[in-house]
Amino acid sequence: MAKRYAILAVLLSVLMLGVGGHFYIGHVDRQREAAERESDRRWCELLTTLDEAYSTVPPTTELGRRVATAIRTLRTDLSC
Repeated sequence: MAKRYAILAVLLSVLMLGVGGHFYIGHVDRQREAAERESDRRWCELLTTLDEAYSTVPPTTELGRRVATAIRTLRTDLSC
């Protein structure tokens, strides 16, 4: 009889750890996604400002055009 209780205790412990781990991972994942959204929002502000500046006064050098293109691409990729 004691063996059954021991086996049951082990199985319940493993089950509780699995369920707890599942909820913890979900919680951490939601926090990570929120942090990523905040980071994207902050970058969007900068990228939008730079992209608008390059659209108003187009760059005249090759390097300037490459920077402007990279900023426009990042802004598009982040859906700003």
